[in-house]
Amino acid sequence: NPVAQRFTLATPHEGKFNYVISCVDSMDVRKELWAYYQDKCDWFIDGRMALEVFRAYCIDTKNQAHKDFYAESLLGEPVPDRCTAKTIMYTVQMVSGTMLSFVKATLVGDRAPVEVCHSMRNFMSTSTYR
Repeated sequence: NPVAQRFTLATPHEGKFNYVISCVDSMDVRKELWAYYQDKCDWFIDGRMALEVFRAYCIDTKNQAHKDFYAESLLGEPVPDRCTAKTIMYTVQMVSGTMLSFVKATLVGDRAPVEVCHSMRNFMSTSTYR
């Protein structure tokens, strides 16, 4: 069942979830979500974007290689651009469509990539499988 509440560590959501979908504009909040939910959900889906570039992650939390790959993506300095500061609507639509395609793929038993990166600037895409 969907939880229609903002996540904070002060008010955690109890139980086990099929999906946690992260659409946040802060690496710190993203790290908190991952730390809290990585063992409380089956799939952790995360989207990140800035202007005309996005990354989307589909993490099978039962797969240690997926978990390690995602944990590495949380290291380092956050990108200074906030997605809401400078955004183009088609980037929003592309990243959200990609995240929804992850949900569809996992529901029907298809293989989803662990990461999709796409740049609208040069029309380059990469997909990573683990």
